[in-house]
Amino acid sequence: MSVPTWISQPRDFAAARKGVISCFITTSSTKVEGAIRQSGPPQTPLMLFDADPEFLKGRAFCSAALRHGAFFHPQHNMFLSAAHGPADIDAALEAAAHGFEGVAELAARP
Repeated sequence: MSVPTWISQPRDFAAARKGVISCFITTSSTKVEGAIRQSGPPQTPLMLFDADPEFLKGRAFCSAALRHGAFFHPQHNMFLSAAHGPADIDAALEAAAHGFEGVAELAARP
């Protein structure tokens, strides 16, 4: 498999991750009360919500994102690979925005 030119260097994974995480943080700060934690290497990030011991926020995020075309896991590492092109990442970011809306809806429930 040839590596796409846009992600031919390992540092490009880090740049892509930084963009994804920046979007998550920006979106979460406007739509979701609380913080998120991110760890893991650039290719396999793990994102968790603070104050979510039963992963309810994580599941709400992942369910809403899945309804909009992207699969995220509420409690395990995800992955980014050379097979993911710019359009894939854009689609995942759009789905993530819907994921944060799902978390906000969960928080608004009585």
